[in-house]
Amino acid sequence: NYQFIARTKLVAAIEYFGSLLFWSLGSLVRATYVPATFSETAVLTTSSWNVTVLSNNISILSGFSVVQYNQLVFWVGNGQFYVFNGAVGRLQNYMCNNWFFDGINQQQKSKIYSWLNEQYDAIWFMYARDGHVENNACVIYNVGREVWYDSTIARSCAVTLNTFRNPVLASSEIVSSVTPSNTILNSYPIWKHESGLNKVIGSAVEAIQTYVEYPIFDLFTSQPSPNTNVLVETTRIEPDFIINEGMFVTIRNRMFAQETPIDTGPIEFDGTTKFI
Repeated sequence: NYQFIARTKLVAAIEYFGSLLFWSLGSLVRATYVPATFSETAVLTTSSWNVTVLSNNISILSGFSVVQYNQLVFWVGNGQFYVFNGAVGRLQNYMCNNWFFDGINQQQKSKIYSWLNEQYDAIWFMYARDGHVENNACVIYNVGREVWYDSTIARSCAVTLNTFRNPVLASSEIVSSVTPSNTILNSYPIWKHESGLNKVIGSAVEAIQTYVEYPIFDLFTSQPSPNTNVLVETTRIEPDFIINEGMFVTIRNRMFAQETPIDTGPIEFDGTTKFI
């Protein structure tokens, strides 16, 4: 039977615990199917859809950005992230919200997609950044820890399968490799993620470039006193990493928030280093 859902274009839909969630350009709607009822001799009620408007004040940048994790549903809106857990709310991002939305190539925003890395409770939002035509960056929300982080990675699409342990992602950049006949093959490879510690193409093994940059921190407190803003001096770093090879650390100091950082390092350490 025909059922009115929304006044604007529908851009996404998912199954949600026996109902359907529909996203229009400005609303989120839940539709629940109500089957017909019968007596022994007659039809008591005809089948229908029970439609509930959950929000008339939301946005969505891409229909591919919707992802479900247990009872939570996430998606990317205009200038903010959303979460639905029975009610629509804003998913706060104090770490990289502006970095994400200021960097989006608006001509390619419909290519934004999200996928679930369930092993690490992580929602990945992939997008094209800084004028790139294809997706080349991401922001990641760790659901369990409620923290955000970002990275650059060229992946055009992703799929996770219950029958396959590892997430599978397709590259959005051409990769050149040497075939057994010593010819150069240019292709868009399919990558098996969360497998091993290196980038492997055939017999070629390379280290994956990885890095972590922590935010600037100080000992400033909100209580006014002569000693609230205290200079911090780094005297020792104690590495606590599970690593096979060497890593490098660079210490970045600055006297004021807008001052150019002064770098010390990089200093190399390995799994046996007690302190730096």
